[in-house]
Amino acid sequence: MDTSGVGRRHRAVAAFLHTAGRLPGRRPFVAAHAGAYRRTRGRAGRRWFGAPVLLLDVVGRKTGRLRSTPLIYLPVPDGYVVAAADAGNDREPQWWRNLRTAGTGMVHVDGRTERVHARLVEPPERDELWANLVAAYPAVGEYGRYTDRVFPVVVLERR
Repeated sequence: MDTSGVGRRHRAVAAFLHTAGRLPGRRPFVAAHAGAYRRTRGRAGRRWFGAPVLLLDVVGRKTGRLRSTPLIYLPVPDGYVVAAADAGNDREPQWWRNLRTAGTGMVHVDGRTERVHARLVEPPERDELWANLVAAYPAVGEYGRYTDRVFPVVVLERR
């Protein structure tokens, strides 16, 4: 991956998030972020290192319980683009496994709640949306340095 256009700050943020994302005790922090986002209708927790954040609610495929995950997104006319990058970890994030099974979820963004359908994006659209996501939030592109996994790019389409 060419990182010549990525500044030292973005590389540092990506490295920090990748390391923090591998820690076994990160769930309470994710839950606190999601809780603050929900309680304040997105006034708290809506930005993460400068990037906009939405809250995705999806039913767990094993537990059947509602799971909430804050995700960086890129707005598009029909919904929101997200990447199942999980800060460059080798395994797919649980939210993506759950969403792939459920097919639908709810997003909370800008004080609104919307039902969404997950659409996995295939090339060449995937390449274009990934490039747009990385251009908007360069630290996301740095996650590829930590794994050989190709990150799924998903459009959460409004229903």
